[in-house]
Amino acid sequence: MMLPYLHLSKVYLKIDQPKQAIDTYTRGLEKHPQAIELMIGIARVYEGLNDLEKSAKAYKQVLALDSSNVEGMASLASNYFYTDQPEVALRYYRRLLQVLMFPISFLILNFIQQWYIFSYIFFSFKFLIHHFFQ
Repeated sequence: MMLPYLHLSKVYLKIDQPKQAIDTYTRGLEKHPQAIELMIGIARVYEGLNDLEKSAKAYKQVLALDSSNVEGMASLASNYFYTDQPEVALRYYRRLLQVLMFPISFLILNFIQQWYIFSYIFFSFKFLIHHFFQ
């Protein structure tokens, strides 16, 4: 159960204790090494402390576990853009666009398929009615 670690870390952040929050997130990761939420929490705290190197490292760990994590890709792209590495940032932005466009393209293809089936049924029915009444 990682919720206590998440809530306790949020409390530490509210009382302006980011180091304690990082320690709490780290203790949670020791018990739940695959918990992406804890890794994202660590990355957010480092980003808030303007430690972009550690933040980027944490976001890379997030992407190692979940390669389609939107926050990880967007934050890494932003970090690389502001550290004067626009080529690397562009790579992450392109990947982010691919991840975000997949559901939309899936919906469009699904709509086209349903429209095709509907039109096939409609015109078949129209053809049958036309021949039936002649």
